[in-house]
Amino acid sequence: MSSRGTTIAIAVGLAAFLCVCMLALIVLGGLLFVAFSRTAIGPGPIATALPLFSATPAVTQSAA
Repeated sequence: MSSRGTTIAIAVGLAAFLCVCMLALIVLGGLLFVAFSRTAIGPGPIATALPLFSATPAVTQSAA
């Protein structure tokens, strides 16, 4: 691979890495905003906001 190709590959990789980091910061900022914006109407620890972003739904079956 030529020097120019290596430079382009490094630049593209760095740009992709920065995009992923910025996306992670946006998600984390949104999570913190939701956690602390709920303090006026109810309990506001960050644990109350985590179920909103959980990958697995909560089990709500009744024991019949």
